[in-house]
Amino acid sequence: MSPAHNMSPKPWTEWENNTNKYWWKDKGLRLCVANVAILFLGCFSNGYDGVLINGLQVLPSWQTRFAPSSATLGLIVTSYYFPGVIMPYVFQSLCDRFGRRPVVALGSLIGIFGSLLGGLGNSLGTFIAARVLVGTAFFCNLVAIPSLVAETAHPRFRATATASFSNVYFLGTAVAGWVNFGVTYFDSDWAWRIPFILQCLGCVPIVIWACTPWMVESPRWLVSRGREEDAHRLLAKLHANGDMDDELVVMELCEIKEMVTFENGLPTGVEPYLAFFQTKGNRLRIFLCVFLSFSMAMAGNNILGSYLGQVLVMCGVTGALTLQGIVCGLTMWLLLVSMVTCLYIERFGRRRLYMVTITIMTVSMGVQIAFMAVTAEHPNVGKGAIATIFIFMTAYSVGPNPIWLLYLTEMLPFELRTAGIAVATFTFAIWTIFGNYIVPIAFAHIGYKYYYVPLAVNIVSLVIFFLYVKETKGRTLEEMAQVFDGPTVHRSVADKEGGYAQNAARSVEKLEVEHKE
Repeated sequence: MSPAHNMSPKPWTEWENNTNKYWWKDKGLRLCVANVAILFLGCFSNGYDGVLINGLQVLPSWQTRFAPSSATLGLIVTSYYFPGVIMPYVFQSLCDRFGRRPVVALGSLIGIFGSLLGGLGNSLGTFIAARVLVGTAFFCNLVAIPSLVAETAHPRFRATATASFSNVYFLGTAVAGWVNFGVTYFDSDWAWRIPFILQCLGCVPIVIWACTPWMVESPRWLVSRGREEDAHRLLAKLHANGDMDDELVVMELCEIKEMVTFENGLPTGVEPYLAFFQTKGNRLRIFLCVFLSFSMAMAGNNILGSYLGQVLVMCGVTGALTLQGIVCGLTMWLLLVSMVTCLYIERFGRRRLYMVTITIMTVSMGVQIAFMAVTAEHPNVGKGAIATIFIFMTAYSVGPNPIWLLYLTEMLPFELRTAGIAVATFTFAIWTIFGNYIVPIAFAHIGYKYYYVPLAVNIVSLVIFFLYVKETKGRTLEEMAQVFDGPTVHRSVADKEGGYAQNAARSVEKLEVEHKE
């Protein structure tokens, strides 16, 4: 057995670490949290966009300006997701070549330009083009930011940080809801221009932060480029207040180096996407990337995210101010629930939370269908359907929304991480485009009966999750390989890295001597 195994049989939670128990009292952890918090804003625009489009549909000035048919409305809504068909692969390549940091800055600049173009333009073509640009920014951030957050966050709050990225979606929905509420009775075109321009609120801080020396690069990317010393200094700065001999830092660097070396040992010429079909563990990873993304896109949240106004009308709700008020109430509730959930996600685990929340979503959707079926004859029943909408979205915000990207970043090894997320975002984009385009057309022809489609998706998801989703709770990113590939992978990695492991062991021994003294 290699020195890597001999030197640290204990879990990372028992490694010595030069940090304060409370992150706000620790200089290194404050910088770490600041980077993560700023990066969170990359998901702001996605949440903002869903409620933005909901709000625009009930604004008289926007309807007067564009007067979209069902098909045109579907095109307007889905145009945001068009870039997801190809751009994730472009951004994945850029991330691997130039690093995560410059790609995040690029995406935010595109988002700012798209927001200004849409808010100041006058034609339908310009409006759709602006939504394509804003969507491009979102998919850029979706590929780059989760990896950067997972790879720079301290292990003790990595799961919370990665899950919280998706939950910033609800911060965007809350802000958009109140902006839409505030402009409901504006008589001019600024009723829809102001909300669109403010979509760039999440991008501006990221661009500013990227221009400062405080925004960090991924230590795993640095190691993959042969810059081990830079990665070592960065980990020490963020995770141990600059202590290069800190046991946690030394072991993190050792694990990163081992995994990068192992992944670089794959047959030459094998692209990351082809590598997904090389082993049983990788085949399971690519299957879960595709299915989890399909489930996220078609579970029914897309209906409530982009067409909640139409759904509420089916439930018997009328009046623009009433509709906007319900949307605002829902967004604020979901923001609160999602933020509380991410603090306890490590306690619940991924698999169990997935199963419980998908079950609640399935049951609440079935009840909603029953209520909507009799609303025409019994209008008061529509209020019950509104309650099921709150229950459904609460379960979605607790389970699938935060866990999706968290689970992807955990199950994918470094070499396949951005490629896997690119596949996931591509799948999510394709099915979201289909789902969002078909919803207004389906509502116009079959009404509430379209809800049987997401109901069936949720039932199938329950079966797939039960059979194939593995628990990843309480492990470092490098330890995830043992969950999907078995312990032999970790052993072979360590054997390849015997020389480096010996150096790491000597660093740990030196640290222990200093502690004894």
